[in-house]
Amino acid sequence: MTAMETLLATSFEKTFTGFVNDDDITKIKDNLFQQYQITLASSLKDFEKFECVTEKFLG
Repeated sequence: MTAMETLLATSFEKTFTGFVNDDDITKIKDNLFQQYQITLASSLKDFEKFECVTEKFLG
């Protein structure tokens, strides 16, 4: 990830945690890593993966 992508992903992750409880965040992060071997920040670069996993937990 470039520096700008990292900055935006970090900002998004902080904002996202304001809307989702800690248990769901943990489940989402774990699931992203299990399915795709990526972190939450990295998943924002490939938004389809992020969307697929969050949809499972948030509907």
